[in-house]
Amino acid sequence: MKPLNRRIILPLLLLCALASNATPKSTIPFFSTSLLINSIKNAPVEKNNAKICACQLLDVKSTNEDLQNLVVFAEKTNNGDLTNEQKAAMTVIQKEKKNMKAFYSEITVKREIVVTMDCASLYKQLKGAYSNLKVFGTLDADIKTAIK
Repeated sequence: MKPLNRRIILPLLLLCALASNATPKSTIPFFSTSLLINSIKNAPVEKNNAKICACQLLDVKSTNEDLQNLVVFAEKTNNGDLTNEQKAAMTVIQKEKKNMKAFYSEITVKREIVVTMDCASLYKQLKGAYSNLKVFGTLDADIKTAIK
């Protein structure tokens, strides 16, 4: 069951308060203003799942470093066009890989993942699969695509 939408809580509270003051309390024995306020305070906050996370699992090499299972994340807000948002997140990762070439002579992509969840949750899932996972960075694709 989803929590009440925040836009309807205030009108509902006003309606209940007016109803409790306008009629005798005996006609509405089940209604309690304090119970309603406590239930609104303790209601679970609806989690915003409108995030897209793209990541690439990389092996990188340089003259003095050889790193396995290096992951680069890009998180983007889903504004409705899922395909374009996924492409934008992957483009941000591709640009970051170009910047990485200044430090690493060889970059090999082991795995590409694009999912509709936040990057923290994806990281937890990947950490279970790859024990030696190293995070290069989590990029904010919303800001990176706005700057261009």
